Amino acid sequence: MYGNEEFRANRSLLRDTMSPAFLNNVAAPAIHIAVSDWLQLWHEKIRLAQGRPFSADQDIVRGVVDAIFLVSLGTQLGLSKAQTELLSGFDKINLPAKLDTPTMFPMAEESRTYTEFRTLGNSLAIGLKTPWPRTTLNLALKVFPSLVSARRRTDKAISEVLRGAWERLSKGQRTADQAKCAADLMVLREAQLAKKQDRKFHYDTQTIRDELFGIYLSGQDSTSSTIRSAIKRLTEHQDVQRKLRLALRNAYPEAAETGRLPTAREIIETTVPYLDAFIEENHRLNPAVATVVRRATRDSIVLGHRIPKGTDVFMMLNGPSFQVPPLPVDEAARSGTSREAKDRYGVWKDEDVGQFMPERFLVKGENGKISFDPSAGPVLPYGSGLRGCFVTLIVWDFELRSIPPALSLFHGNEQQTYLRLAEV
Repeated sequence: MYGNEEFRANRSLLRDTMSPAFLNNVAAPAIHIAVSDWLQLWHEKIRLAQGRPFSADQDIVRGVVDAIFLVSLGTQLGLSKAQTELLSGFDKINLPAKLDTPTMFPMAEESRTYTEFRTLGNSLAIGLKTPWPRTTLNLALKVFPSLVSARRRTDKAISEVLRGAWERLSKGQRTADQAKCAADLMVLREAQLAKKQDRKFHYDTQTIRDELFGIYLSGQDSTSSTIRSAIKRLTEHQDVQRKLRLALRNAYPEAAETGRLPTAREIIETTVPYLDAFIEENHRLNPAVATVVRRATRDSIVLGHRIPKGTDVFMMLNGPSFQVPPLPVDEAARSGTSREAKDRYGVWKDEDVGQFMPERFLVKGENGKISFDPSAGPVLPYGSGLRGCFVTLIVWDFELRSIPPALSLFHGNEQQTYLRLAEV
């Protein structure tokens, strides 16, 4: 579907969800609400764990899902709140004898809506395990009772949201700046397209439902993965954590003085170069996906190699130039435009390209002011977005203390995210 009319039409429905107005006025406040609930959960875990580490993996996933549901559907799942309410009822829990042994916590019952969304999202793995992914997945969605139920309930939940969006539109909510979530924007956009194309307006279609589900699916995976790796980097590099916390305190002096969290508006409107550098360095060494794929729309020559039209080109984000020294390239093999663009970005030093150093993205201007330079060297973040709010609030509220090496390994599948927290 690369670049065809159906693809462009679907993208058009989502266009306004990436606008600065939506990100600043809808997404950022929703994320702030969800992260604040998530922080309350960790305060309860600090109280009960008494200095012991605990697995934060599911806390991160559920906190991110809470945020995504608010941004995309305007729905408050309350996954973090449910867990907080459960733990707040305990004066104490059974603790391991050793301080370095992870603490286990009772788990709250999960929202039915979330479990159905998760089941449907996990079904993608079925297609990835066969040579015929689309056919296999479509068959599984029709014959496996659990997937049939998950698809039906997920569609129903999204349809109810779209009905609410349509009712708001009918009552006069007719501009993008009145939207409360992505569903509102998509229904408004569909109404505008229907009028422009002189066709009947359909606010609840499988295409719209699938696009909204896609926001959940892509967002929860990439954002959770990025935050996991950020937390592990902050735990591993205590000096980076201290520098980042100091930079944040200096950036939000009023919040620091009054003992409160920075607001969503403050975070949006304040530039913190070290925070930007930290997030970019985390993307560089821990990309949410290892590759970006594009399909050649015409026959091409790249560095002397013929790329036929229709070829899927995999651009690796964790290889030469990004995380290890670059491969030598014959300058004569470059195209003219490639030679002209060669110096647009910097090149990482071979001796430290594999090290975690946020400072590599910082430059000092003639006035002595430090600024963030995203073109300092090769990096291509996948799904970069409003991650600064997550990191800012976590580092503001907690000290991420060192944990045993056995609990801080970096695996290909980031499911080992342990924390030993203390309140700042």
